Amino acid sequence: MKWLSEKLQSKKLRVTIVACIVAACSNYFQVDGATTEKIVGALIAYIIGQGIADHGKEAEKEKKK
Repeated sequence: MKWLSEKLQSKKLRVTIVACIVAACSNYFQVDGATTEKIVGALIAYIIGQGIADHGKEAEKEKKK
């Protein structure tokens, strides 16, 4: 459970889970496909941006060593 708790601290993982839930539930709630694509696309853009930011943080840590 400690491993799961540590992983759930990740913003990228939480947003990925939300994106999967949105995509899976869009048919159930009869959401238009274009709307679902926009929502999931925005979430994917956030995940990519967060990954770039995290990479920058790691690079900065390496410079300080």
